[in-house]
Amino acid sequence: MSSHSGYGGGIEVSRPRIQEPMKRRALVFRLLLVCAVMGWVYLIFFSNALNVRRVEVRGVRRVDPVDVTRTAYTILDERPVWRPWSTRHAWFVDRQSLADQLKQMFLFDDVSVDISYTGILRLNVTEQANHIVFHSHQQYAWINAQGFVTDLLSPQEIQDTQARILGQRLMRANDSSIIHQDVSTDLVPGLQYIDTPDMGRWLSGLAILGHLGLGYRELSPVGPSSTQAIISCEDDTRLQVDFADHLESQIKTYTYYRDHVKIPPTKNELIDARIPGKLFFSS
Repeated sequence: MSSHSGYGGGIEVSRPRIQEPMKRRALVFRLLLVCAVMGWVYLIFFSNALNVRRVEVRGVRRVDPVDVTRTAYTILDERPVWRPWSTRHAWFVDRQSLADQLKQMFLFDDVSVDISYTGILRLNVTEQANHIVFHSHQQYAWINAQGFVTDLLSPQEIQDTQARILGQRLMRANDSSIIHQDVSTDLVPGLQYIDTPDMGRWLSGLAILGHLGLGYRELSPVGPSSTQAIISCEDDTRLQVDFADHLESQIKTYTYYRDHVKIPPTKNELIDARIPGKLFFSS
């Protein structure tokens, strides 16, 4: 309280102090603001409110979606750099890294990652199309352009493939290419059996065969990293070619002989066409 002497002498007038209550209210407001900020920080960064709660996998047929889900959680949980917030925090998921790792592990053609505000992580998967058959001993598998086995053939697919290899039916326009190379182990999806550069060479050569309209049963590389291969033709002959030396000329030399020389081929005869313009015959 403060006092003031008036003109009447000795009369005191009291005035309330308003500064102290205002200071207390400001202090309380600041404390509430700090608490609110800390609450929001905890809610956003340290609670599980914004974590990925569920993974949905779409577009898979040959891969078990449970395996994809389990792998996605493992990738999230094995974050290489420490952060104070949860490894599954939806705001901090590296979508591109997750997609790239899943593509590499499961040999998918494409993976896109979407995360909803409700904590659902959606994986939209495009599987690789099966268009190349890998034949090893009596095993048959689908193989991709990098030389990795993506899946084993179904019993019906094996039966149809064997009918073509044995000459029980002719090659159809939509038939898959068949590469025959015996390996010492069983064919297991996810493992690589042909080096990627070699696979690129065979695919380029097979494209030339298709362009020239050469029907064949299967292609057998002579050996690992070799540029030479033997083509099992539909007339029961075997054509030896070199994919690194004017393959188109070699094939044209063979087809000209086949179409114009009226000599029945000997079954299982080997025709060496590695020198363009020339053919060498052996049994």
